Formats: sequence, C-alpha cells, structure tokens
Amino acid sequence: MTFGEFIREKRKVKGLSQRGFAAMIGVSPVYVSYFESGQRSAPRHEILIKISNALCLDKKEEQKMLFLAAQQKYSHSFPVEIASYIHENAYAKSTLRLAKECQITNDDWQFFTNYICNKYL
Repeated sequence: MTFGEFIREKRKVKGLSQRGFAAMIGVSPVYVSYFESGQRSAPRHEILIKISNALCLDKKEEQKMLFLAAQQKYSHSFPVEIASYIHENAYAKSTLRLAKECQITNDDWQFFTNYICNKYL
C-alpha cells in the first residue's frame, strides 16, 4: 500500500470528499488529488499531522501513515532492502522512531553498532 492509497482509503471511510478533506487540512483539492494518486510526494510533516487529526488516526495508524510518507519521500535515497527490512519489522520501526524522539547521538549509534558486531560477527 502506498501513502496515497492509505490516505484515500481512510478519507473515504470517514465519508470525506477531496474538497472537504482539503479544506480541513488547509490545502487545495488538487494537491490532495496529486498526493493520493502518487503524482506528488507526501506532504511535509505539519500537513501530515493535520491529516492524522482530520482522519482521527490512532497511534498505530499514524505511525503507518508516517512510515508510508517517509517511504515515498525517501524511496530514491534509501536502500530498498533497508526500507523493506524496517517495513517488515515492527521492532525496527518502533526502535528507530524512539531513537529519533530521544535524539540518539552518533556515539550512541556507534555503541549499538559495536554491540551488534561483537555479538553476531
């Protein structure tokens, strides 16, 4: 499922037209049409939060939406096998999100990398 497909599905479940949804999140209906169809990349973070609120997404749905948005935005610069691994592994997703929220430093990442290397390589 793509970011656009996810948003379109959730919007329709809520019974919202593209025009009504666009008004709720402060963008044009054309912009909604473009990101739902994949013709434009996912919106910036502030708009994603407005989308989450407008669609009344729970925490799990919001995390999925944010992941799909990031996957779409960074699909060309992020190795596919890494994106797939993260997408398929709930612990990897939640750990990376927690690391971001806690502002993990490069030293912390190096410590973690050393731990993995010492244990598995």
